Amino acid sequence: MKKKEFAKVQKQINDKMNRYADKIIVGQYTGEIEPERKEGDFWKDRDGKQWTMKKGIKQSISPLQDAKTPWWCPQCGKPMDTLDVKTFRAATKCFDCVAREETELKSSGRWEKHKEKKMLENHIDWLKDRIIELTHYHDTLSNPEFQHFDPDTGTVLMVDKYSIPLDTVKKDIREEVVGMNKTLKEKEKEYKEEYGEQDAVVAITQN
Repeated sequence: MKKKEFAKVQKQINDKMNRYADKIIVGQYTGEIEPERKEGDFWKDRDGKQWTMKKGIKQSISPLQDAKTPWWCPQCGKPMDTLDVKTFRAATKCFDCVAREETELKSSGRWEKHKEKKMLENHIDWLKDRIIELTHYHDTLSNPEFQHFDPDTGTVLMVDKYSIPLDTVKKDIREEVVGMNKTLKEKEKEYKEEYGEQDAVVAITQN
């Protein structure tokens, strides 16, 4: 039974690592009882790392998602509601400002060029975000441990330990990060050649 479980865990890790999209995060036994988490929950662990429960899987939150959101739109000064906050995270301005900007761009015939620019910015930001995520995953990856709890008392009854090829997995992650860094440099160069110096939303990497 344990061999079957181990093989299943290895397959899940390999599948997720190949996609690098919704990685499985395997919890480790720390001597503390993990509270029951619900879909959409957000929390911090004892080391300050942020987590969320998505599709029934505990996933880490990128450090880039920890940016502070202002109470007022930095462009027009209006108080921001829920819709404005979602818009701000993508455009650093409120929904009304984005709507006015898009209307002006469409009327002036610059909309398609604007869309191409935003797509390139989003690609650059996604690469930076993913590089940070994978680097953190590489630095904190360890062999998984699965806890079995007493449903009545919540005490740990047994801990199953498994071994994964850490060196191989970490090597794959490093290679992926190197490839992403190369792509990031190319996209930053493309942006600079097409649109000039990048603004505050997209910053050129230093390395």
